[in-house]
This record gives sequence, structure tokens and C-alpha cells, in this order.
Amino acid sequence: MAKLIGATASPRINPRPDYGPALPVLAKGIWRIIQLPLLYTCLAKLLSPSYAAVHVAVLRSSATAAILRAVSFAPWVVADDVFFMVGLSIAVSASYILGNGFFAILDNYRLLQHYRLPRTRAQAPPASLVRRALQKEAFSHCVTGPLIMLLAAGPGLRAVGSPVAIGLLPPWATTWWQLAAQLVINETMFYFGHRMLHTEPLYLAIHKQHHSFIGTRSFAGEYAHVLEDVLTAYIPFLTGLFITGAHFHLVFVWFFIRVIGVAEGHSGYCFKNTIFDRIGLANASAAANHDFHHTRNSGNFGHPMYDWLFGTMDVYLAAGGEAGYIEMGRKANAAANAGVPSASARGPPSALLRSSPRVARQQAGQSL
Repeated sequence: MAKLIGATASPRINPRPDYGPALPVLAKGIWRIIQLPLLYTCLAKLLSPSYAAVHVAVLRSSATAAILRAVSFAPWVVADDVFFMVGLSIAVSASYILGNGFFAILDNYRLLQHYRLPRTRAQAPPASLVRRALQKEAFSHCVTGPLIMLLAAGPGLRAVGSPVAIGLLPPWATTWWQLAAQLVINETMFYFGHRMLHTEPLYLAIHKQHHSFIGTRSFAGEYAHVLEDVLTAYIPFLTGLFITGAHFHLVFVWFFIRVIGVAEGHSGYCFKNTIFDRIGLANASAAANHDFHHTRNSGNFGHPMYDWLFGTMDVYLAAGGEAGYIEMGRKANAAANAGVPSASARGPPSALLRSSPRVARQQAGQSL
């Protein structure tokens, strides 16, 4: 019996492609570790007055007392935990609406389509799948997420010494290194957790739900089994924050950034060589890398530097890597504008990808 496409944590082809020299890959990865936390630090400082205002409002609200009475079965929950739930819910909801709203506008009004990555008609998600994803995410944002924030995450962070008052917000240097540490920890845990989910038993039992989306939409990033939510979202998102004892405000900023990043990574858009990519407000390399992971379902388990280090991007590199995949999208978009079926609409150009059983089934319009 043929092995299920996607159910392998170590995809290899023969002969293996050239992964290229180490220096450019490592230099780019290290620069991101320096650059992104600096941007996050600036955002944290900019939003600190809003944090202080919400904190005061929640502590003074009669609703906070009502919530504490409702969870009297959990005596460890205090008013600051209610604030944590409210503040983090605002951060997550705002980033979800901003990120997914932006890409929905691009999709619905056909804007910036020259940044679109290659898609075939067969890869488009059916309406029923879109409905299930949005219903699942609404429940997560409105029910399970707030309960975890209130009963576990908030009290847990306080227990490890996370400050709450705005006057205890750390100086610039401390904020930067805490966010840099969180970035490294998050990317590392996500790579290995995601790669583990591609072992056959876990792929079939858990991760295949997320891969129901082949040509992903921005909101598809949160459509996953609850165990996957814990393994590759909650734990990686929170571990570094617990280790560093991060201020509540930095937790809110971190989640705001990550939720937008998840939307971009599943959006099907790659803003390579734009000013937003150069200054770190977009992550074109990660977007192309993860989009290929969904459309081809072979390798590309996380940050491109980790995939390079651990040799899990064979198929991606054989198809031309980041530059080749972006070019494939440009050709597809140019052909679509001209009203001519493109090579990517018919299928990937390389013999390797044309021979993929998964791609063949996609082209035939069969269910995966």
C-alpha cells in the first residue's frame, strides 16, 4: 500500500537537491532574530498607554466582580486574571480581524493579485470546509480560549512572576531580549512539534484535519484538531513567556503579532521584496515556505532556517525553492490576467512534482 502523502516527518528525494551554502541561510535567520523583536518592542512601547487604560477599566468594572463570583470554584483566580482574559481576548480578536479582514478584501476584490502564490481550481476549499473552520474558530475565540486564559494561563504567568502593572513594564533592552527568546523558543518548538505531527499515526489521527485546506485561506491557520492547538499553538506561544516571566503587556503584544503571522502564512500571498518584507512587517519567506507545505504536503515544517538545517525541504528546493515558487505564482497570475491557462494551473512544472500522486489527484478534482 502506498504511503499516505504528507505522513512523513523526513521527506527525501533521490537524488537530493543542493541545499546551498550555510552562511546566507544562517545570516538571514539571525538577522530576523535581531530585527523582529526590535519591531515588537517598539509596538509594545507604543501600545502601553492603551494597556494601562484597559487594566484600570477592568479592575473598576462591576463585571469583573461578577466573573470572579462565577468562577468561585477556582479560588486561585483574581481580578488581574480577569484582566488577562479581557486584554488577551482583545489582542487576539483585533489581530484576527485585521489580518483575516485584510486578506479577505484582497481575495474578494482581486487586489494585489500579483503577490498571489500559485493555486489550482481543485485546491480551493469548498464552502462547507470554510464554514466548519469559521465555526470552530468562533468557538475557540469566544469559549475555550477565554476559559484557558482565565483559569490557567493568567494565574500560571502570575505564579512565575509575570508583572501586571504598567509601571513594571521592563526597559527597552529587557523587552527586546525577552521577545527574542520567545521568538527562538516558539519557532523551535513549532518546527519539531509540527514535524512530529507528520509521522503517520499522528498525521492520520490529528494533523490531517489541518491539511483539509490545500489552497489555504488566511483563517485556515487556526483550523486544527484541539490536540494540535495545544501542541503547536498554545505551548509554543506560551513557553518562552513563562520561562522569561514576561509582563502581561508583552504577552498581549506577542499574541497579537503571532495571530497576524499565522494569517499571513496561510493567506496565499507573498510580499517578497516589498518595503513591508524588508522592515519585518511581512514575512515573505515564511509565507512561501508554508504555502508550499500545504499545496505539496512534503517537508517545509517551520522556519526556513530549521528546514535547511535539518534537511526537510527537498521537494521545495527541487522545485526552485522560494524564488521558484514565487515565480510560479507570478506566471500563473500573468496567464490568468491574459486569459490563458498557466503551467501552474495545469500542474507544477517540474517532473518531480508532476509525478506526485497528491498533485495528480488534485488535478483530477478527487477528494484527499
